[in-house]
Amino acid sequence: MAKILKLTAHDGSDIGYMGLKGDKFIRGVDKSDAVEFKMVSYDKDNDAHYFELVSKPKYYLDIKATNSVLFADKPFISVSTSTIVAWKEIDGELHAVLRGVDTLKAVSTSAADPDSKLMYGNWLLGDGKNTSCKVSVEEVSSALA
Repeated sequence: MAKILKLTAHDGSDIGYMGLKGDKFIRGVDKSDAVEFKMVSYDKDNDAHYFELVSKPKYYLDIKATNSVLFADKPFISVSTSTIVAWKEIDGELHAVLRGVDTLKAVSTSAADPDSKLMYGNWLLGDGKNTSCKVSVEEVSSALA
């Protein structure tokens, strides 16, 4: 079964599903347009997974180091030997895990630009620009899987 990600603000307001535009992940798409993932086991933490795109095999949900934007990344050799992050659900948020350690970065939206649909992986400590969101993983039947 494929998985899609339902996004909710901490105040409970609905911010739609996670979608994909080019190689960047966005918020606010309808369920029918949500990007579909295959959850791949992460060997350093049984509760964490890589999120592989069903529509683009070998591409994974990752965080761009330069600006924290969530994007579809392809490893050079393999995902397990790359710096692509795995994801772990902690208190309803999806946290990035690297080398078996919670990075304290979570799936987030932009608070600085409320009209921005881009998704980020930002520090939970808060930089005043972004806000983490609650993420629910839902199963869907996929024509692609």
